[in-house]
Amino acid sequence: MTAWRPITGTITRLDPDLTSEQDIQRVFASEYIIGRGSTNALNPAQFDFEVAVAGRKLRVATLDESHEIIKGRSLENLAGYVHEQLRKVEVSLNGTVLHGPLDIGAVDIDDDVIDDGVFTPDVLDEDVASPEEKDAQPAGAALSAGKDENGTRADDARDDSERANSPQAGSERVDIPAIPQGRGFALAEIATSEIPVLATAQHQSIGAVKVGDVRLLLADHVPYVESWMVAEPPYTLLFVRSEQEGRPLLVVRRMGREKRWDWSGERPPFAWLALPDTPAQARDFARDELGAGGMARAAVADVLDAAFATVREALLVPASQALPALVSALGLPSQVASVVMGEAGIETVPEVRIFQPQGAATTFTEALAWEVAGEGRVHSGLAGIYRSLYLERPWLTSIVAAIQASVGGAVLMSGMKKSLGGSRSPWKIVAGTVLVANAISRIATTQYMASAMQRFVGDVSADEMPGATAAHPGRSAVPAEAA
Repeated sequence: MTAWRPITGTITRLDPDLTSEQDIQRVFASEYIIGRGSTNALNPAQFDFEVAVAGRKLRVATLDESHEIIKGRSLENLAGYVHEQLRKVEVSLNGTVLHGPLDIGAVDIDDDVIDDGVFTPDVLDEDVASPEEKDAQPAGAALSAGKDENGTRADDARDDSERANSPQAGSERVDIPAIPQGRGFALAEIATSEIPVLATAQHQSIGAVKVGDVRLLLADHVPYVESWMVAEPPYTLLFVRSEQEGRPLLVVRRMGREKRWDWSGERPPFAWLALPDTPAQARDFARDELGAGGMARAAVADVLDAAFATVREALLVPASQALPALVSALGLPSQVASVVMGEAGIETVPEVRIFQPQGAATTFTEALAWEVAGEGRVHSGLAGIYRSLYLERPWLTSIVAAIQASVGGAVLMSGMKKSLGGSRSPWKIVAGTVLVANAISRIATTQYMASAMQRFVGDVSADEMPGATAAHPGRSAVPAEAA
């Protein structure tokens, strides 16, 4: 099955009298390209559109003669085709920008204008003067004519400087707007061992609930998942309710790509998709893979156990109903909406565990405890072996450490004694010291980890799910029932 993803682009009509929106619609219809698009409400000369692409070469979804959805033109080829078919337009698509023509036309100059002295022969022949004539000009003549020492016009230099400082200069990268301040929740493929680090880095309490393969994060402020101390998760869904305007914003980051949805609606399908003879496959594709459908695909992906159609419907409700609709569509507890609205505390969410900001040493200990508990980046099977050998059978560790210390002590004493030749054995001294130190460190490490597990995690047996929320007072991760 082909995996499609939406890509947005713009077509700027530099001369609306030469190119209309109907002309743009006809270009897409001529190639049977499936997409959505409409004129920008804030800039009537700009046509915003959205198409679906797939494959390494980013080919656009197209309807073929047999009414099948196929991979058609590449994005670069599509941009060139649209630019050729339309008159005086600028096409921007996935970083490819094709600017409009620079032809500004021409005007006739009457003889009367020349006779009045506006255009004299000296002015008309200024740019074609011979090198000898230019060298013969007095110093400062170029500057008085609006040029610098290098003969560059001051207006041209200023224009070049403005273009260099423009956001469009060089690459066509546009800065992503900042996420507004407010309350919200996040779903992320993040290990439990990383949450104490996030709480300490953000200086706020973070509630966490295990939801399938992801973690639900709640906080008094936006629970950002990114931090210089934590690697960026492969999947993040962030919902924010702005403090000032109260408007919702959904941000989905998937494998380095980001998509946003603000409940302002989706663009209408291309005009040819609304024709009576258009196959239903094309209309269904535009509904499911573009607009709200494309956002729902990215939100659910293969991570969340949620119905795609239900999430899509939640993205099309009025902005005032966005929060409860999305919480319900994602299968989250209803208390999550109350927490985001500020009507309830984080501890009211079922099975939540609250992580408090702490000092660096305590945070490191807690993160290590969750790693050993199998809720970290270390494979849970390896963590289970460590718990089985060292934590669940401390008597066995003590016996092995005692035997090792005894052997190491004997080897050390043997090396310290002078042999018949009258010298000590350096290798015995080193080997004995290492054996004794290793035995002592094993006992100390086992006791340290057992204490950390008991304080932050609780008892994790072999038949218990890692990270179970058993109530243990005094630890920083507090279950809801103990809060």
